[in-house]
Amino acid sequence: MKGKYFTEKILEFAFNSKPGDCRFLTVKYQAQKYGVSIPYLSALYKKNHDMNLKDILIGIKGMHGIHLLSKKKKLPIKEIAGILDFRSVHGFEKMFKRLYGITPFDYRFRVTVIDKIIRATQKRESEKLKNTRLPFPASKRQ
Repeated sequence: MKGKYFTEKILEFAFNSKPGDCRFLTVKYQAQKYGVSIPYLSALYKKNHDMNLKDILIGIKGMHGIHLLSKKKKLPIKEIAGILDFRSVHGFEKMFKRLYGITPFDYRFRVTVIDKIIRATQKRESEKLKNTRLPFPASKRQ
């Protein structure tokens, strides 16, 4: 398995991964899995995709973080960091802030506030529709 096909298999695995699979989203693990050196795998990936494999894998961890922060709102950030295979909350926060420009706590807070605003707006609109009179008489059923 060489060249582009080889690196495509790694990408396919990474993009289909679940948050609990993050311990496998490292260049070291992927190099060991396919029996190649880390420098060889990194160079091959860079050559075939014009991107850094490590950055892609970190980005996928970040996407998993976004998912967990927005869908599992009661799950502590410390547990999310563990699920994503970070040794510390600080490491997770640092990665998240580098990728998205805000901390995981701030992201979760914003998502929660936005969800509440959306729900309140939808409820108001629904109430408006219920109380709106139709411009024509309702047909009588017989």
